[in-house]
Amino acid sequence: MEVNKKLKFLMVLNIIFAIGCQSQEKKRSEKAENFLKKVEYENIAMLYDLVLIPRKYNSDSNKYQLGRFVSESYVKGNREQIDLPVITKEMRESEMQLLPFYNNIYKFAAAKSITIDSAKKYIVAVTALYEKLNIVEVISHPDLGRFIAFKINSSDELIYKEEDAEVYHEYWKNYFKRTPKFGNNWYFRVVSMQE
Repeated sequence: MEVNKKLKFLMVLNIIFAIGCQSQEKKRSEKAENFLKKVEYENIAMLYDLVLIPRKYNSDSNKYQLGRFVSESYVKGNREQIDLPVITKEMRESEMQLLPFYNNIYKFAAAKSITIDSAKKYIVAVTALYEKLNIVEVISHPDLGRFIAFKINSSDELIYKEEDAEVYHEYWKNYFKRTPKFGNNWYFRVVSMQE
């Protein structure tokens, strides 16, 4: 009789756990779908070869603030990173010049063969997109392949990879082969902040 009570108790616990997991999975799926709706008409191609890292979470606005903006290039086995300032549309030139990494705009413009003005407009557009999408982080390392990982909260990530995009790293090659798509050109994965 005692064994039956323990068995029933374990069955009830299993059911509660399964319901909780389904509920959490549904919430994750809804968050991912909401993000895809937000990003649907945005020019996310501007985020290739960038790493956008948050500085802090602003509880007043319920958003992460962009803290580090890094442009990456990968030529002949060498990765080059250029730290860029976080510039917003409202900033005056005198304010921009006081920012850390301001002088790297010149290096970035030269590397991309664009004007300084175009480089600043690009940085403003990327900063605005980061804020509009309300994401934690964006990672696109050119040495891994042509894809962009969007960390949409502390544990969930959506990865954008076009059908024929090249992937160089073995881990990611296997990941894209074995993982079902979550919408057109999108993949979903659960990660932690430490990864």
